Amino acid sequence: MNPGNNLYNKKYRKDIDGLRALAILSVVLFHAGVPLVPGGFVGVDVFFVISGFLIGGILYSEMKENVFFFRKFYMRRIRRIAPALIFMLVICAIFSYFYLAPLEFKDFSYFSISTLMSVSNIAFWQRIDYFSPGSNLNPLLMTWSLGIEEQFYIFFPILLLLLLFRKTTKAIMLIFCITLLSFITSVFLTFSHPMLSFYILPTRAWELGCGAILAMLLKEDKIRITSLKIRDIFFVSGFIFLIISFLFLTEKIPFPGFIALMPVIGSLFIIMGNGKISDFILGNKIMVFFGVVSYSWYLWHWPLLSFARLSLNGTLPVVSALIICSISLFIAYLSYKYIETPFRVKFRFTDKRIIYGYLIVCVLLIFPFLWIYFQNGIPSRVSQNVIAAEKNRLFSIHDECLVRYGPTDFSRSNRCIPEVENKPGVALVGDSHAAALRGGIDLYANKKNFLVYQLTKSSCPFLIGTTLTLEQYPDHGSECAVYNKNVLNYILGNPNITEVVMSSYWDSGVGNNDNSEGYVPLKNNLTLGSIDALRLGLTNAIESLQKADKKIIIIKDVPFMNFNVVNSVYNKDIKLRNFVHTLIVKDSVQLSDDYTSNIMAKNPEIDKFLDSLVSSNVQIYDPNAILCKNDECKFLNHGQALYYDRQHLNYLGSAIALKDI
Repeated sequence: MNPGNNLYNKKYRKDIDGLRALAILSVVLFHAGVPLVPGGFVGVDVFFVISGFLIGGILYSEMKENVFFFRKFYMRRIRRIAPALIFMLVICAIFSYFYLAPLEFKDFSYFSISTLMSVSNIAFWQRIDYFSPGSNLNPLLMTWSLGIEEQFYIFFPILLLLLLFRKTTKAIMLIFCITLLSFITSVFLTFSHPMLSFYILPTRAWELGCGAILAMLLKEDKIRITSLKIRDIFFVSGFIFLIISFLFLTEKIPFPGFIALMPVIGSLFIIMGNGKISDFILGNKIMVFFGVVSYSWYLWHWPLLSFARLSLNGTLPVVSALIICSISLFIAYLSYKYIETPFRVKFRFTDKRIIYGYLIVCVLLIFPFLWIYFQNGIPSRVSQNVIAAEKNRLFSIHDECLVRYGPTDFSRSNRCIPEVENKPGVALVGDSHAAALRGGIDLYANKKNFLVYQLTKSSCPFLIGTTLTLEQYPDHGSECAVYNKNVLNYILGNPNITEVVMSSYWDSGVGNNDNSEGYVPLKNNLTLGSIDALRLGLTNAIESLQKADKKIIIIKDVPFMNFNVVNSVYNKDIKLRNFVHTLIVKDSVQLSDDYTSNIMAKNPEIDKFLDSLVSSNVQIYDPNAILCKNDECKFLNHGQALYYDRQHLNYLGSAIALKDI
């Protein structure tokens, strides 16, 4: 066999490192928020194809020549992956001790353990949507792809060894069938269970499998491309596929699924197109350099970006993100030169020592991370204001009386529905903004010796004859309507409830120009604008309660901040975080003050409409009168957070906001 005709041989291929460079540059630019590459996330898929091609080819050759040993294979993988990864984890853990709030540090330890155990992709599947807004705040999110590759390294050698007991052609055909099955599974699960499909090996294995099959076919000389022109055609075609993927795919397109074929085929074509054009574009010194340091750069760029974003009360500017990525490139070079290379080349230990040493180091690191996890992130590291903000946030988001999307009945918990009889009570109804007022309603009820009935559901204002539809949850409108009917029947049938407090994110269903969501009447023969639909639903609810002689208190919505209030406490009270915050950007939030002018504007028509509802037994209460003065609104109270995010008061905040009710 003529080696010149075979694209798979033991000679170093600069174009593979150049392809790595394309992958890492697309990923880094995407993570930095550069709008030019909305599909840069597919760089990870390119890495999968490269790994499948290189590892599949090596394993296939060694097994056919009867020189394969599991011990040597895993020793090489450990040398390649472990040193830089462990170094990054240790440095980030030390930094996190001085930088993260307790629950953030607890999460960091959880994902550190999953990374060391090679199951980080499974951990992230259970907790974080890769494309959700909050995902960019997790410093270890990028390790999900390492989990997939490490699991591939565990299972693929076993599978290939078993298959090679058969004839070579049958082994390749069986690998092809398994790869095809993985692809079909990916296509179906991407639509039914997108997070599962994104994160797990069975739905990603086909990408690695495609690379492995190509390597095996080339090794068997089943694919012979002797013409340099044809190689150039393959390269140009593959390059166009990748550029289209980087420039035109977006987070809104279901992924991986069928569309992932584009970057995968593009990568395969580029590998097959090793010729003059490839050598010019991918084989030059600059691209090879980026490819050589790509692994360490992949490890370092994301934690630095996440730590920076954690210190902000807004979006990280693209320019700042690119500067941070440049700093991470310098760190990556140092990691490659002083961590990766010495462990791969200079340090000579026996295979057993390397494997056992790696396992011992992992165990030794897991124990302190477990301790951090069970110590809830070591709260003693931070101030009482940080602890209080975190505690109030945790209490609020786990409110058992706030029914989530799906159910159509209210919670029967004793905290939500008191079991005491023959004692007057007040019912708190509405959505999550109403639930956030529980602290103030508890104080109000204590003054009057009342019980509190909390009947709240996410994104479900208490309206009768009208409902709130959500584009993201098509069934929510009907669920909310049934829920409100059940709540109304319960209130009307309970003589103990003498007062009803109604509150909601009133603006939420108004002003959506495409009518994809908002307030809509339940009767199909009614055609109303969103504000008129709100008026109808609220008027119907009031009339129903008035007939039962219930006193009604309608509470206007609280001020909305343009920043996360809990984060502002972290940035103020955690010194290292405050330092990073001031380095990156000076936003309009004065962290030393309890008041801010950085608030969202409200719809004035809603306020006018609510004011018009005042009558003998309908009271309108405006928390803005307590929280705001001179165009500034209170978000802290002597350094303590009054909100648990941007727009929901916590227990302390609602107690202050409703003190004059």
